[in-house]
Amino acid sequence: MIPTLRPLSGYEPPDLPERWTTPKPQTTPQLTIPPTRPTTPNLRALLTKLLEVLDGRRPIGQVKSLLANPVYEATLTRLRTKPHGVRYQLYSMHTCWPAETAVELMGRVEAVRAGGRRALAMVARMELTPDGWRCVVFRLLDGRRVI
Repeated sequence: MIPTLRPLSGYEPPDLPERWTTPKPQTTPQLTIPPTRPTTPNLRALLTKLLEVLDGRRPIGQVKSLLANPVYEATLTRLRTKPHGVRYQLYSMHTCWPAETAVELMGRVEAVRAGGRRALAMVARMELTPDGWRCVVFRLLDGRRVI
């Protein structure tokens, strides 16, 4: 015996036309795609490279193209005036996009010295230029002074 399906009266919708019709066709887009941010370099890797320059593990020439001139000059001055007995390590990083062509970063850096460790705050700003992303602000803060 073959089972037969029968509609239940009162529960089944009436027969629908073959094609659904709408009173008025849509003239506005149904899907809005938000603007995409420009592609950014690996920000964590970039900041790690800059910290390696500050503690003497990497030559500054390797990151010169990623730094705006004031940041480059400040880094050169710091390298000439500060000893290299510190090793920096980036532990956390947070980003904020104040504009489509700018990203601000903040994070926690640990400075490891022969005498122990010290937590520092790090702030930076990257801006998109015609030549690519450039670091226009970079500071290490230890709560008492700018390093």
